[in-house]
Amino acid sequence: MDREPLDTDLGDDEQADEIRAYQRNVEDPPDDLRIRYHENDDDGRLGIGDELAQEWTARGQRAEDAEDDERPAEVAAMDIVDDSDL
Repeated sequence: MDREPLDTDLGDDEQADEIRAYQRNVEDPPDDLRIRYHENDDDGRLGIGDELAQEWTARGQRAEDAEDDERPAEVAAMDIVDDSDL
């Protein structure tokens, strides 16, 4: 088995890690490797929970906006709120 040189990059490169794992499995697959095609794993359930988790909601948008807010907490807490919104 041909090994690639040790990667000395200290950064987290998830894509490179996945590629190395894929290549390692191609060259030397584990004995218990089972490749599944998830589209064929139909168990008869509709999967409404998965579908609803992907739907847009105002609450989800507010949570996403809050995650994207990179301001310090002290600055974010000082937002001016219009009384008509309350």
